[in-house]
Amino acid sequence: AVDACDPINYATTIAANTMAMHVMEVLGDGASNLPDQVVPNRAVNSPLSGTEPLAALMALNAISETTMNAEGVAGIVRFTDGHHSSILTNNVELGGGSTVEGNTKVLIEMQSQLATFIGSGGTVVPVADATVVKQ
Repeated sequence: AVDACDPINYATTIAANTMAMHVMEVLGDGASNLPDQVVPNRAVNSPLSGTEPLAALMALNAISETTMNAEGVAGIVRFTDGHHSSILTNNVELGGGSTVEGNTKVLIEMQSQLATFIGSGGTVVPVADATVVKQ
């Protein structure tokens, strides 16, 4: 059974309403820093579970550089460093294999992006440190 509150159930409605949407995902670097270990980006046995299927159904474009749109930005920023809680803390003990330096860079980048996105009314997602964003 599909849970009615699962975001995947509302993805196409959200996409159809063309609202501003800033999604952040920790992909990892493919080596020492793991992808999000709390909310999986993909689930092998559940094709509609995870961040990637949700982003696909919402038709979100990848953001890897500063993006502006007067109508509202709708996109996904994929981070190569950090972990699930990186927007709140640089504590590396929370998982993923990130270093303190890498996680601090992600913390600053995520918070800066979110503050600007909210402050601009959803019209700007800045990318100041492209070293932590998938290109």
